[in-house]
Amino acid sequence: MSEFKRILVAVDFSLPSITALENAIVLCQQLDASLHIVYVADMVDEKVSSAEINGSDTVEMKVFKEFRHNLEELVEKMSNGKTEALIEVEYGDAAEGIMQVAVKVSADIIVMGTHGRTGLEHLIVGSVAETVMRKTSIPLMCVRVQNEATD
Repeated sequence: MSEFKRILVAVDFSLPSITALENAIVLCQQLDASLHIVYVADMVDEKVSSAEINGSDTVEMKVFKEFRHNLEELVEKMSNGKTEALIEVEYGDAAEGIMQVAVKVSADIIVMGTHGRTGLEHLIVGSVAETVMRKTSIPLMCVRVQNEATD
C-alpha cells in the first residue's frame, strides 16, 4: 500500500462531500498527512481569471473568497483546530478541475463524496466521482452517505 501524505478532498458543500471531508480529516490526522481541499465552481467566466491578473475583485472573485473562508471555518470546526488545509477554488468542469488540482498538489489519494445514484437518475445526472475514477490513476476513496429513506 502506498503512503498517503497528501490527501485531496473534493467539496461542493453537499452532505456527501461534507462526509468525505470528515473522513479526509480523520485520515490526515491518523496518517500525519497534509489536507488539500478543492472546490470547483460550475462557471466559466473570463472575468475571474482577468480579475486575478488585474487584482480587482469581481462578483465571482468575492464568491470564491467566500467559499475559501467557509471551507477554512468548516475544517477548523470539524478538526477542533487540529488540522490545517490548503484550499484551491477553481472554476469549470468539476471532474476536470478535481483531477487538475490532484496533479498540481501531487495528491496521493483523492477523497470524494457520492450520492450513490443508480439507474435512470445516474444516466441523466452522471457522476463526477465516476468520471474521476475512470480518468485518473490516483487512488480514489468514495464516501457515500446512507439515506435512511431509500436504504
